[in-house]
Amino acid sequence: ALVVWKYDSVTGEAVSNAIFQVKYLGGTSGTGGTVIGTYKTSANGSFTVTGLKEGTYIVEELASDSGHVIDAAPQSFYFSCEDQDIVTLYFSNAPKGAVLVKKVSSADNSPLSDVEFLVARSDGSVVGNNNGKFVTDSTGTFLVEGVEPGTTLVIKETRAKPGYLLDNTPQTVQVQEGQTVTVEFRNQPMGNLIIHKLSSKDNTPLEG
Repeated sequence: ALVVWKYDSVTGEAVSNAIFQVKYLGGTSGTGGTVIGTYKTSANGSFTVTGLKEGTYIVEELASDSGHVIDAAPQSFYFSCEDQDIVTLYFSNAPKGAVLVKKVSSADNSPLSDVEFLVARSDGSVVGNNNGKFVTDSTGTFLVEGVEPGTTLVIKETRAKPGYLLDNTPQTVQVQEGQTVTVEFRNQPMGNLIIHKLSSKDNTPLEG
């Protein structure tokens, strides 16, 4: 039998719903081979293939779950078909990262909601399902999740909250595996001008 285990390279936790392909290469190692089947890891991060005949096999990950990236090379092994012969292989995957963007007032550090941002990769391709558009919530934040480790994101404010100046200087951040990186933007509140119109004789207010 063949037993394959899939785990998170940072936490060591089991990763389910990862898809693997098993090929039979014959008596010697090499490329190509015959596909035995495709298999998906269970809730405990493993799958088992039984009834294998003697020979060399190769196991390759085809797809990971939505929270990880495939960064493990295919593994090959020789199965001798002796009684109770079990081969166990381990595959690790790096977890994807996230970026938390915070928007606050430079006057009192209060959170600013309804501020619009554009988030793109360094190659110009946008992130997310809304053409790269993200808007801060009532806590003055938004989260960009499921980003592959090593990706550089460019974050730029495109629309400020009414009463605040737009900060159009973009910030760049590199996503780390399994981590949430925080980026903070600060907005300067606009000032107010009040005009009083008075009579030069007795300083009474003049309407209209």
